[in-house]
Amino acid sequence: MTGPRVEPGETVLWQGQPAGQIVPRHFWAAPSILGWLVVAFGAFWFLNLRDMLTDPQIPFPISLFPFIGLGFVAIGLWNALVSPVTSALRRRATHYALTDRAAYIEERGTTTRYPLERMLRIDFDPGPPGSVLFHHEVKQHTRVRHNRGGKLGSRTTRRSTGFVLIPDADTIHQRLLEAKAKLEGRP
Repeated sequence: MTGPRVEPGETVLWQGQPAGQIVPRHFWAAPSILGWLVVAFGAFWFLNLRDMLTDPQIPFPISLFPFIGLGFVAIGLWNALVSPVTSALRRRATHYALTDRAAYIEERGTTTRYPLERMLRIDFDPGPPGSVLFHHEVKQHTRVRHNRGGKLGSRTTRRSTGFVLIPDADTIHQRLLEAKAKLEGRP
């Protein structure tokens, strides 16, 4: 990649990619832990109902009921083991760029521009490899139940975007802060 297309007059300060290796801590992140719980449930299901497979008094379709547990095992293993690997493969196709006016993230053929003046909070995770997060999105989902008095239920989701898992995160964090300060006229 030569870098995402930037607007005329912008100066590219940095270009790079996230670390493409498999990150061991992703095997213990929330989706993986949930995957291991689903594996345990599926194994429990199958092992406790496998006697149905050999009992001649149970009709044929019902005797296959224990195999549903193997489906849970497969789904759980996908979340626990395959998801961190596919995440690493997806990162290998992601490209980042920082200019004097914006940050760019190109993934799956789509380039997203994040103007520096709209970055209200810039978070830094030293890693290794580190991350610089600059776009924080909070969504509030509210639902009204139509029975029993119309009580409300709500859920909040948070998502942070930025230059994730980059080897030189401390340098890029400093360049981003300097570019933002220069754009705002601060020394």
